[in-house]
Amino acid sequence: MSSSNTSKIKNGFIIGVGFILPIALGIWLGDKLVNYSGDREDYEVDEYSDFSEITTDYAKLIAVEKFSDKSKDGKINILGSIINKGKVAVGSIKLEAEFFNSEGEFVQEQSTYISKKLEPNESENFQISCTCKGQLLPEYTKVTVRVVSAHSF
Repeated sequence: MSSSNTSKIKNGFIIGVGFILPIALGIWLGDKLVNYSGDREDYEVDEYSDFSEITTDYAKLIAVEKFSDKSKDGKINILGSIINKGKVAVGSIKLEAEFFNSEGEFVQEQSTYISKKLEPNESENFQISCTCKGQLLPEYTKVTVRVVSAHSF
């Protein structure tokens, strides 16, 4: 090989390394910046992928223990208590009172939320009320109270 060819190979090698090193350094640095975890918390992959606990309706675990209708003079006032019969704490409980006339026809409903989280076997009092301003309370003979929804948030 002549010194001219050796010089060309040497210069080509230097130029090639001159291109490869900055590219490799850029890739390495980019990877470090993208995957930087200085203040990031590491979570288990499935830790937040299962939303079944917050979407499950636990209404069947909440029982209406008792209630009484104290309504009069156009003001609805239902007083009672509920109990958590399940094994998990349950909150965001929606209760609904439905009113029926003497023929068994539905005539009115009122609802309320209980935001308190009830532990297993814990009871809580509730009140469902409405002054029904601008609206006459229809005649009714029967009231039912039921748990519409409940969640374990």
